[in-house]
Amino acid sequence: LAAAPNPSHPGETAILTASVRTRTAPVAGGWVMFFEDGRIIATVPVSDGLAADAVALPSVGAYSFQVAYSGIGANQPSASAVVTQTVTPYGTTTALATAPNPSGFGAGVMLEAVVESAAGPVAAGVVAFRRGSQLLGVVPVDAGGIARLGVATLPVGIARIQAVYQGSPNDLSSVSTVYAQRIVAAATATTLELTRFLTRKGQLRYELIATTSAPGSPGFAPSGAVGFKRNGRLIGQARMRAGRAVLVTGPRFVPIGAFVAVYRGSKQFRASASGPLAAQTQG
Repeated sequence: LAAAPNPSHPGETAILTASVRTRTAPVAGGWVMFFEDGRIIATVPVSDGLAADAVALPSVGAYSFQVAYSGIGANQPSASAVVTQTVTPYGTTTALATAPNPSGFGAGVMLEAVVESAAGPVAAGVVAFRRGSQLLGVVPVDAGGIARLGVATLPVGIARIQAVYQGSPNDLSSVSTVYAQRIVAAATATTLELTRFLTRKGQLRYELIATTSAPGSPGFAPSGAVGFKRNGRLIGQARMRAGRAVLVTGPRFVPIGAFVAVYRGSKQFRASASGPLAAQTQG
């Protein structure tokens, strides 16, 4: 009895071939019974001294096969030695891609890993996405061998990301090449409004309120400083808190002119300026 290929992989077809001969020639006629671990799995007629059976073993392990010849006429029954068929895991490859690239800070980036073996897409196991020593997330592969993870927390700069397929009983682990994801500062938009209020002492005051948002980065509020200008000249500045910066004017302030708020940006957010706000004296 011979088996080929041996070793094989899970689900891969291996051919068991029994050769039945006398001392001088192949045997014609009779039957060969194929046994797996002592259990009959097939009975095949002998032709020109050969009988064959195909097996596709489903999982990693060692399987014992033996054949027994029935005998015919002057040819006596006989049995082969036990042959061990070894089933080993498939090797795999993991490929990683991201989209979009580059992306803005705080915007979603989709990481996609594709895991394949010689048998096709790998449909079992999980993929761990890593940025250096930082674990970004662990996702199971789907029926197409694909694992996807959305992330929105990558810092500005070059994020070097790898996908690590962690293997399954029938598939070896594999690691993608390092993928460079570029994260740029997010675009912002700034608006300006002018309001007035009375102090506790009944004095009229004005405040300029700048609001800066990052439309492509939901859940993230810009931080940093805002400069306030009238007719192109800086009249004050204020720190941004939760996307708003407020400049309270002094008692001599007269609300006349074209006012602009200039958000100066930060490492995570790009600078932006409001459109001019034209103001006239209010009573």
